[in-house]
Amino acid sequence: MTEDRNINRRQFLNLASAVGATALWPGLAAGSTSRIHNVIPSSGEKIPVIGMGTSRTFDAAGDSAMLQRLQQVTQIFFDEGGGMIDSSPMYGGAQQVIGELLPKISGNRNLFSATKVWIDGREQGIEQMERSRRLWGIERFDLMQIHNLVDWETHLETLQRMKADGKIRYTGITT
Repeated sequence: MTEDRNINRRQFLNLASAVGATALWPGLAAGSTSRIHNVIPSSGEKIPVIGMGTSRTFDAAGDSAMLQRLQQVTQIFFDEGGGMIDSSPMYGGAQQVIGELLPKISGNRNLFSATKVWIDGREQGIEQMERSRRLWGIERFDLMQIHNLVDWETHLETLQRMKADGKIRYTGITT
C-alpha cells in the first residue's frame, strides 16, 4: 500500500525556501541567533545580510489566514536576526500588510526599511513616498529607491533633497 505524498506548489516553495535558508544560514536550523552583517561603505553602518522582499507574498490584505502565517514568518525573521524589509507601491497591498504586521512584532525589531518610488512626476512621487511611509507606520525610510528607472531624473533630485533634510537615510535606483 502506497501513501499519496503529493504537495502543492506553495507547499513545495515554502519547503524549498526553508531548506535553502538553513543551507545559507546554518545557525537557523540549530536555533542560533548569531547575527551576520554587511557594512554600508558610505557610512560604515552594519545591516543584517538577511532581508525579506514582499513582492507577491505580502500582497495578502484581507486574507486573515495568510496574514496570520505572514505574522509568524515576520516574527521568526526578526527573532533570528533578520532586519531589512524591502517593498514597493507596485506590490499590491504588501505595504499595507507590512504596516499591519510590524506593530505586532515582539522583542527586538531592528528594522532597516526599504521601499521604492514608482510613478511619474515630482509631486506624485512625493505623495507616493509619503503614502508608503504612512502605510508602513514608520517615521522615515532607511532606503528609498527609484523603481525601474521611472522618471529617475526627477526623483533623484527629490531623493537627494529628502536625504539632506533627514527624511530618508539612503537613496538608490533599482530595476
